[in-house]
Amino acid sequence: MSESDGSVSGQLAVVPEGDTGVLQDLGDLGFIMPIATPARLREAFASKQRMFAAILDESDYIYTVSYMENGKTRQNIYTVREHAEKAATAYGVGVRASPKKSGIVKLASALGIEARRRITRGLPDDPTATYSYVAYEAIHRRTGRSEEGIGWCDKTERNGRISLHDIIATADTRAYNRAILRIAGFGDVSADEIVGTISEDGPFVDAAAEIIAPKKPRALPVSTSVEVITAERCWAEESAKRKEPALPEAQQSSRVARELRAQARRGDETAARQMGVMGYVWAGVAQDSISHETFDVDPPTITDADYQRLKSASAESRVGWDLSGTGNAHEENRKPQEKPVTREQAAAEVPAPGMAKTVSDQSRDGSVELITNIQAKHLSELLLANLGTREKAQAWLKTHADVERSALVRQNQYEALKDMLTKMKKKEN
Repeated sequence: MSESDGSVSGQLAVVPEGDTGVLQDLGDLGFIMPIATPARLREAFASKQRMFAAILDESDYIYTVSYMENGKTRQNIYTVREHAEKAATAYGVGVRASPKKSGIVKLASALGIEARRRITRGLPDDPTATYSYVAYEAIHRRTGRSEEGIGWCDKTERNGRISLHDIIATADTRAYNRAILRIAGFGDVSADEIVGTISEDGPFVDAAAEIIAPKKPRALPVSTSVEVITAERCWAEESAKRKEPALPEAQQSSRVARELRAQARRGDETAARQMGVMGYVWAGVAQDSISHETFDVDPPTITDADYQRLKSASAESRVGWDLSGTGNAHEENRKPQEKPVTREQAAAEVPAPGMAKTVSDQSRDGSVELITNIQAKHLSELLLANLGTREKAQAWLKTHADVERSALVRQNQYEALKDMLTKMKKKEN
């Protein structure tokens, strides 16, 4: 065919929208052509999908979410669309809706489609058989068009735990559904194709699929609890050290952010610090795992003033503050002063062979850094919880750490003091 004939060799001519004359010419040349223009067909198919959505409701579908986990494809099936959408959001995938038999029966009635069973083999006609084979013919009454659907089921399904009744019902349902959906042009498979087997009573879940709803979030400690406040301050402490701003909003709801936020909100100091280091904000969407529902974390109880104090201390030095009570401004920026040590004093600090340093000995070790504000806060709360008054707490600290304020405790004293107070609390309980 030459260019003068209106086409280019090896290429199909572009058909303008609505140009039925060109369509007719191509049809005369032997091409199998659409029954209408592309624009009309697109609108017709879109209208058909809207019609299906109007006829069926959410209870007529099952909802499938497919995703990759540890290199393997997993498929979760939900009976509630909301649950499926939450899971799909967590996995970053879409939701697939497949009609159940209840919806397919509605569709057949609304579209004027009749389905007739044409063939049955095996069960129930042959009581010795271990399978059932059924064929249905679906007929559109107005046009007389027909389509066939076949269904098969045998005793090997459901890991061999399927009853004879379910073998018969499953094969029949499959054949009926396939015939109806084919002639209706639904464009998707029925629920039984997704789940694997279906009985008259509804979907059956075999070993390859699982109908589940996302788990509820685990119980949260109150936001005013010691562990949560400590985690908040751990997050703020690390956030204050960042030279870069927090990550963009789009990254604040990533899976890593959600799971770290959930752990931090439960008082996990390591997760809280990691959030601060990575640039995640405290408030936002949290999730225990991809199989759990999401939940919202409220803004932290730490005040702007606290945060600014953290930022100032981070810029100068980390010597720790006393957050157990009033605190002193001069202590916040205080740096440890090095004192000259004589040979005799240095020798006096060396413990005798085989003897461990006591907590008081450690407090005089000028090379050890003071505890952080988070640790000081935790230690003060343990002291007050065990001893009741500030005076008793100061006296206890003087006896066991040779200091009178929690902010003056040194790093190599902290664990020993915390253990002593924790054991004291356990004995009281």
